[in-house]
Amino acid sequence: PGIGKAIPLDVKPAHEIKITDLVLPLTGLSYEYHTLNIRAMSESDVWTETQRIPVKNVNPEGEYSIEFTHNEGGTVTASAQRVDEGKPVTFTFMPDTGHELYKAYVNGVDIMPFVKDNKYAINGVMDDIKLNAEFSLIHYTIKTSCSAGGSVSASAYNVLYGDNVTFTVTPSQGYEIEGITLNGTDITSRFSNGSYTLTNVTADLEIHA
Repeated sequence: PGIGKAIPLDVKPAHEIKITDLVLPLTGLSYEYHTLNIRAMSESDVWTETQRIPVKNVNPEGEYSIEFTHNEGGTVTASAQRVDEGKPVTFTFMPDTGHELYKAYVNGVDIMPFVKDNKYAINGVMDDIKLNAEFSLIHYTIKTSCSAGGSVSASAYNVLYGDNVTFTVTPSQGYEIEGITLNGTDITSRFSNGSYTLTNVTADLEIHA
């Protein structure tokens, strides 16, 4: 707990003392892994080097720890941080604007097929839970179509949230542009020399000429 604040442990002087024989004061610590920093003093008042050892505080009554991590692009919450054996816990995924949940694992197992409405529930916890979530920008699909007498193209057909996309409409010889719609809305006037750039894409798009 800090220099000068260590907790003394009573041991019988010996040439070798096994860490596993010590009774550690774990009261108040969460039921998870911690780092034990320990050193010993000789009978001539000389300290050993500090040893750092991972230890796990286990609830004898069957209570399990709930942990979760995530990258940027969203947050995760859990209905509890510790759960009694057999009790439920629910995780809620909250993507930031323009993001979506991309991957999710519990103790290394893919749970994406079981995530519904950005929630995942474990009905009966039987072990410590470690959940990892990854968020990513939403991908949007771009579709183009036209009647006979010309062609329509897009600079990309799969774009990320916030990206730009440029549409180009090219009439065939002897034809001219009669009208252009984007998701059903007329945007003919936005085209200049047969081209139009839409900035900050936030939805799937379908353009028709």
